[in-house]
Formats: sequence, C-alpha cells, structure tokens
Amino acid sequence: MPVHIDGSNTQIQLQRAALLRILEGQSGTPEKVRPRTSILRYGLDGAPQCEYAIHEEEVPRGGIRVKMSFQRTRWSDGGVWVWLGMRKDPTRGERSSGLAFDQLVPTPPMKANG
Repeated sequence: MPVHIDGSNTQIQLQRAALLRILEGQSGTPEKVRPRTSILRYGLDGAPQCEYAIHEEEVPRGGIRVKMSFQRTRWSDGGVWVWLGMRKDPTRGERSSGLAFDQLVPTPPMKANG
C-alpha cells in the first residue's frame, strides 16, 4: 500500500498491508491474509509488531516475483556449503494478467429465417 515518507508530500514507499479474505457463504468478520513465508513476515512475529516498507522504485510496473531457495556449492577444499538465498525476478507484466480492453470480436453472420 503506498504511504508518504515522513516530511515529504511527493515521495512514497510501499508498506506491507493485509488483504481481507472474503469467502462465498462466509458469515462474520473476514480474516486477514497473512504472509506464509519469511520474506514478508519480517516484523510480524515480534512484540511489538513493526511495519515493513520498501522504496517504490524497487517494484517495477509489471511486478516482481521473489523466490526463496536453498543454494549449494563446493569450496576449493572439497567442502560443501549450503545457504538459503532469495532471488528477485521480473514478472511477465501487465500483458499476462488476462485483462483486455477495446477488442473487436468477430460475430457469426445472422441466419435468414425461411
């Protein structure tokens, strides 16, 4: 969610916010969707909870996908090193969303009665 940086009317950061999960046929108050991985859980598990914000220029218009995976390599002495790494890749962008505007769709010719 975009928020203004303190002391600036023009600069913004993107702050983590929860979406509401509304299921069909659900009664009562909707639940917040919580992050499942540690990538976006930063600051949620402690007390008090803290906000998480990133600079808007870090997220391109088409979006990004952050992947977390184990990395493994061998050192020059033959020892094995394993660590948990993260990688940020651009997504395919707005064209992959399935949205379509101002399309011409051919229609079949009308059949004559008779």
